Amino acid sequence: MNQYNTGMRNASALANRIIQIKGNHYLDGLAGLFLDDSAFIPNIRSWIQLQGFRMIDAESSAEALKRAAQQWIRSSYRSGIPSVFVLSSDMAGILSVHYGNMSSDGILCSVLPDCHAVHQNVWNTEGYRFSGIMLGTLASENIADTFASADFKGAYISCIAIPVADSVAQDLLAENRRLSAKLTPYKSFQRVYGNSSRRTVDIPVQEVVEALAVLKGESEFLQSNLSDGLVCAAVRFGANDRNEYLRLANMIQSGMTAPGENPGFEPVRCFELHGTFSNWEACLAIPHIASTVALQRNAYAVSFQGITDAASFCTAPIHSYPGYYVDCSLIGDGARDLFPVIPAITNTGIALGKSLNSTGNAVLPLGSLLCHTAVFGACNTGKTSAVMNVLTSAWTDHHIPFVVLEAAKKEYNSMLATIPELRIFTPGVDGTPLQ
Repeated sequence: MNQYNTGMRNASALANRIIQIKGNHYLDGLAGLFLDDSAFIPNIRSWIQLQGFRMIDAESSAEALKRAAQQWIRSSYRSGIPSVFVLSSDMAGILSVHYGNMSSDGILCSVLPDCHAVHQNVWNTEGYRFSGIMLGTLASENIADTFASADFKGAYISCIAIPVADSVAQDLLAENRRLSAKLTPYKSFQRVYGNSSRRTVDIPVQEVVEALAVLKGESEFLQSNLSDGLVCAAVRFGANDRNEYLRLANMIQSGMTAPGENPGFEPVRCFELHGTFSNWEACLAIPHIASTVALQRNAYAVSFQGITDAASFCTAPIHSYPGYYVDCSLIGDGARDLFPVIPAITNTGIALGKSLNSTGNAVLPLGSLLCHTAVFGACNTGKTSAVMNVLTSAWTDHHIPFVVLEAAKKEYNSMLATIPELRIFTPGVDGTPLQ
């Protein structure tokens, strides 16, 4: 009896440890994590920025973007290198979409018509004042469009996916089988009721039953994802403003899909990070955790993910935003030589409005002001107003001087309201006399 009691106590203690460590439950109750020199920094050899593509139709293009993300993560998984997806918005609200360790833009170009992707050596960032990390199952829908349409300025979200070797997954499965075999004899104990009837009832041991369920769920998750591939992943995010940071954290948590009946589902947990986030390495680093309750005493703040779930978070936006262009025009293959698709203008300039068949902004590059330009349109369609807006922006935003020769009308005199230093020369009495 004493030997059985000792075994039951040991099984109960082991079960509690399993419940704490599996699914990162040992992190519950922590207010934040620290980023220091022991953090894991993903080795990013190259970056590709996706600047735009032509939409086939909404459903087909959404599937194409997901397929591209899955192919990219699988390619990095086979190479044994991390994958990093970054969405960032600068202080002007210009969106950037970056893929780290994408070996070639062919992954994007093969599924996205007229894909405009450029190679870069680094994801340029000046850092962020506030940053956090989010763990849990990353299944999500349209997180990129949610971020891009939320009008964040000076903010970013990223997903870091680290390959899990098949041998590691097999070792975990073997360890789970060993632990299950050790706990199973102690999942219940017998209690005898009644003096005459002597009824024997099996009483379940709650913590042991729960630990066995946790081990079974993780094993089913590992088995179901072995053929497709497993990664350890985390979401890093940040902003320059405290309120924007909190709004961003809430947006990401709200964008996660419901668990359903998925085995191995890990609830989403969000932690504020303490440290300095002045470069891309610090903005993408994964903190190291030393836990006294962990079966493995040293670990990093990551969660197991299937490649499909990780790719759902790493899917680029389906709509146009400043800095990211989706061409919605329908062009037949036979007309492409005569009417080639012109990529979106991404350099700075003077905003004119929205592009046709797209939500992207129409921008007049400053260099184009040196060329002859004609504005055509029927009466009262806004030709003069458009030119006045261009001139006003040229002077107030870029300090570019201009001269207007107006033969008969006096419409441009109204620009005095927005440009007080405007000088008007006239042969009449409405301005400075011509000499």
